[in-house]
Amino acid sequence: MFPFRAKRGDDGLARQTAERLAAVLRTVSDAVLEVDGGGLVAAANRQACDLVGLGPGSLVGLPFRALTDGSPEALQLLEEVRRRKRWEGELGFRRADGTVVRAWARAEAAGQSVVWSVTPPRRVARSELVAYVRQALQDLPLAVQAFDPHGDVLATNPAWVRLFGQAPASPANVLRGGSVFGPQHRSVLEQALRGEAVRLPAFPWPPPDPRRAGTRPSKFLEVLLAPVRYPEGQLQFVAAIALDTTEQRRLEEELRESEARYRTLIEESPDGVFLLEEGLFRFVNRRFLQMFRTTSADCVDRLGPLALCAPEDRPKLAAYLRERLASAAPGATVTFVGVRPDGTRLECELQANRVVLRGKSMLLGTVRDLTEQRRVAEILHFQASLLEQVQDAIVATDWDGRVVYWNRAAEALYGWLASDAVGRDFDALVRPEARDSLARLRHHLLREGSWRGELQHRTAEGRLAWLSASLSVQRDPQGRPVGVVGVYRDITAQKRLEEELLQAQKMESIGTLAGGIAHDFNNILGTIVGYLGLLKEELPGNPDLQRYFEILERSALRASELTRQLLGFARKGKFEVRPLDLARLCSEVVELFRTTLDPRVQLRTHFPPDLPLVEGDASQLHQAILNLCMNARDAMPEGGLLELTLQPVIAPDPTSGEPPVLRPYACLTVRDTGVGMDEHVKSRMFEPFFTTKGPGKGTGLGLAMVYGIVRNHGGFLEVDSEVGKGTVVRMYLPVAGGTGEAEQVAPESPPGTGETILVVDDEEPLCNLLRDVLTRRGYRVLVATDGEEALRLYREHGGRIDLVVLDMTMPGLSGMDTFEALRSLNPQARILLTSGYTQEQAAREAVARGAKGFLQKPFLISELLARVREALQEP
Repeated sequence: MFPFRAKRGDDGLARQTAERLAAVLRTVSDAVLEVDGGGLVAAANRQACDLVGLGPGSLVGLPFRALTDGSPEALQLLEEVRRRKRWEGELGFRRADGTVVRAWARAEAAGQSVVWSVTPPRRVARSELVAYVRQALQDLPLAVQAFDPHGDVLATNPAWVRLFGQAPASPANVLRGGSVFGPQHRSVLEQALRGEAVRLPAFPWPPPDPRRAGTRPSKFLEVLLAPVRYPEGQLQFVAAIALDTTEQRRLEEELRESEARYRTLIEESPDGVFLLEEGLFRFVNRRFLQMFRTTSADCVDRLGPLALCAPEDRPKLAAYLRERLASAAPGATVTFVGVRPDGTRLECELQANRVVLRGKSMLLGTVRDLTEQRRVAEILHFQASLLEQVQDAIVATDWDGRVVYWNRAAEALYGWLASDAVGRDFDALVRPEARDSLARLRHHLLREGSWRGELQHRTAEGRLAWLSASLSVQRDPQGRPVGVVGVYRDITAQKRLEEELLQAQKMESIGTLAGGIAHDFNNILGTIVGYLGLLKEELPGNPDLQRYFEILERSALRASELTRQLLGFARKGKFEVRPLDLARLCSEVVELFRTTLDPRVQLRTHFPPDLPLVEGDASQLHQAILNLCMNARDAMPEGGLLELTLQPVIAPDPTSGEPPVLRPYACLTVRDTGVGMDEHVKSRMFEPFFTTKGPGKGTGLGLAMVYGIVRNHGGFLEVDSEVGKGTVVRMYLPVAGGTGEAEQVAPESPPGTGETILVVDDEEPLCNLLRDVLTRRGYRVLVATDGEEALRLYREHGGRIDLVVLDMTMPGLSGMDTFEALRSLNPQARILLTSGYTQEQAAREAVARGAKGFLQKPFLISELLARVREALQEP
């Protein structure tokens, strides 16, 4: 029920009257308002509320005259209605949104009140409006979408769909989604729905996806929002017109970037830049003003080059400018003496070329201050001369990279005389790596002012040298860069030592792993080889069985050889060091190796007879030399020359630090004419499991083993190689302090006579093997699988134990701890040490304190029995 203002009188009667009036107001189609005697709205139906855009609660109680358009005609009309009591005609009503609606109105007096009946303007039905708008937009080339005052989309033409790549959802509302507009556009859309013509700023399409960083939109769009009204002024719908501004935006950005780039180039140019028209400067850059110590206001459009030229040089300069203005071809430069406004002089170099701007011929040119350049060059030369005696190379260049100073240390470092270097491009002279070029570093120098680091330059002989470099920028009084001073120190030897240290650390870490694997592998092989020996002794005279066991034994020995390579790589296993005749050892290797050579490979040797002895393990050095020969052979698949040479040398010890210590060495040189190596292969040749051979042709352990053996013997290796020209490997071994001979093979050991032997090893199968072997040879055997058990047995049996065979590597109480404990129980105890690999220093110390020797796993039964008998026979 619509609000109704009751009049004074009976309440029941007033209530009934109000109900009847409300029923009438609800049934009529026109807008009906009751205005009381005071001119206030007493009642109104829904059509009246829609007419003025107000709710019932807001409309009732308002002055009726406030609902009209406020024109003098409307106010006069209200007075006329009060007098005549009845009126009919057109009246303007102002809506809540400010729009004015013209409608046909009728007024009828009813007591003190006036009832107004207003026929609203006819509105087009929504279906008619949608069809009308769609038809109007269908063939427009512009992208257009129309939506009603509530934001509901009425129509979208094909051009809109093509531009945005999608049709709006159905139903779609621009404020609630389903269209191309987003939350960021809401405030502007609400302005348009209030009847304002607005423009959406350019926005990217499609919108950026926050889940895909770095993606760029394909286009930029602008949208114009234009309200379309009914004739009486009420909003009918809003037309959104979309424009693709991508190309315009790109052209504007390119134009701005181009202008900024050229402006920067000109303003930051180290030379003065000018534009000359009819003898006057039309433009000069900042450097020009600094050079002549003037201002743009005093120079532009007031002065020309002749005004800044000394009188004696004006004819020459005027002739040059006339010639350049008449010629379109690029011309040479002219020098003249410039005069500043304060009277000071400077030597200038000018170059100008004709350009056509706005249809006029002008001169665009540059001016360079030769006085400043020469002064800076003199300063640089003077500063560098003070450091002529410095041991580091000092090189000064101008900002373009041309050498202006080259001290004596630079001559020694690079091999170029100063007379050959000065004036040449520094980068072209030393041929640096691309990352090390002065041209590349100049950007950093310009930003930071200095640079420190390591570079690689080539000398006059082509040698690539590592240098520690310190570069600094030299600037003129105005702060402009004019040159670079560099201090260079040769650190090639230091880098080589660092690389060797890194290689040694890497090999040491991997070697620890390889040594541990070899230790466990040798324990297993020791059991296999031992029991194979026992089984062969028990075999019946069956040739087939004998052959099978020989195959097994050879396979086990091949596996043993692999562990020997791992131990050599791990720099373990060298224990009994004896003076060796390296020439005889090399001759033995050559005789063994010669049979494997391709007939196309020629072998040459030179082993002098008076070579000093070296200290080492014969079997390990034998293996290292053999591997070097095999590697050289494999590098010559088409044949070539393999040469082995021995000679005594005095060389610096690379492990002694700086300064190096000279020591005597025996040097074995292995030279081949094979395929050679590049720097990458050469840097990795000693890494374990690195090989350039095909599948099945190499394990990659050979040279790693050589490296480990030589380093373990206190020696070092040098390698020279070039692709296509072969490889030279030099193996340096320190000479022995005395003389001696290789150990002779002992005769077969006699059996035991009941001596008691305690076997201590954490590998139970190996303990069982030693017990079986020694028992069969006439010994009594006790077995312990850890150090604690070994000490308990030794205490129980006291002096009845004649020999302890002790593994050095055991969990819990270690082999060395067990050795110390046994010696504390009995300082005269005979102890023979064994291990899958040996910690050399610990084993040496144990032998020095009374151990009866060391036995490397895996060992043959004959070798074990010989060492046991030898230990028992010692006093």
